[in-house]
Amino acid sequence: MIGVIDGPAERLARQVTPTIARFFGDVFVYLREGVRRHSIQAIVTQDLVAAARAAQTNNEPLIVVGHSMGANIFYDMITDPEWQMSIDAELGFPFRTDLFLSVGTQLGLFEELDLFKSSVPGQAPFPIRLNRWWHVYNRMDVLCFAAKGIFAGIEQFSIDTRANIVEAHGAYFSSPVLFRRLRRRMQNAGIIET
Repeated sequence: MIGVIDGPAERLARQVTPTIARFFGDVFVYLREGVRRHSIQAIVTQDLVAAARAAQTNNEPLIVVGHSMGANIFYDMITDPEWQMSIDAELGFPFRTDLFLSVGTQLGLFEELDLFKSSVPGQAPFPIRLNRWWHVYNRMDVLCFAAKGIFAGIEQFSIDTRANIVEAHGAYFSSPVLFRRLRRRMQNAGIIET
């Protein structure tokens, strides 16, 4: 029995540990208030401003996709009234997304741990700056948590990327399954035509 536990379990731990350690390092850096957090938000804001302007100029929907910690950062910003005022002032119009797609995230866990500035007891309200919010998770992804029931109005669906437990967290965007399902959902929602 010791050979089974020490063999496969030890190999799995060696494969997963570096990914989990980097992830928690990123989380701790972001959650600590200070210069590094603000510089992360500034980079994300710059890209969001460019995307919002392009969407308005081209009369296209604004779709924000956040994977893992990226979705956590976007949610933290989009629910912060100070950030909302700041980006609106920079744009010259209210920032709104047609779709926020959170993929492989820890949003549900972070909300339940009250880690966001906007965290509230009970179910978190649907962010007023989002028209739609779809949350994608994979049951094999140990760094992903469900969000339905924790956030009001969220639509959640799971996909099976066929990735193993070591690769599942990074496999969403290399899986044609995700893109097929998203295309069909976006067509049904009227976000895209073809």
